Amino acid sequence: IDYMGNDTDLRLPENYNGQGYEIYNQAFYGRNEAENNPIYSVIIPDGVTKIHERAFAACSQLKEIVIGQGLEYLEFGVFDGCSGLKAIYYNGTEYSWNGIYQQGWSNSNYFQLAPRYYYSETAPTGDGNYWRYVNGVPTVWR
Repeated sequence: IDYMGNDTDLRLPENYNGQGYEIYNQAFYGRNEAENNPIYSVIIPDGVTKIHERAFAACSQLKEIVIGQGLEYLEFGVFDGCSGLKAIYYNGTEYSWNGIYQQGWSNSNYFQLAPRYYYSETAPTGDGNYWRYVNGVPTVWR
């Protein structure tokens, strides 16, 4: 199923018919031109368990991704070609991030190189990259 919406800041639903769900192959592929309704940010909620191959590939104007802690699996090249990516906000810990099966990282250089932040409700006391919501907006702890 291809995305036919017009949102540039995309917030995916928490669940589908009360269940977790997966984002299918190339669902948002190539949303990088103005006439194609570019996506600048996406919130992938906890209810998403798997993102299939190249789901967001070639979204060169995608700048921010919020990924829920329900994610278990990323297929090959999910964010390949997302050259505008500036930040990845994961709604979990670094330990839980490392538990996600991540296939094909070598083909997602922009995703690898973008700063990744881990959620912390309170001000962190140690080193690392952390974020929280401030008025509904992902905000890096400084």
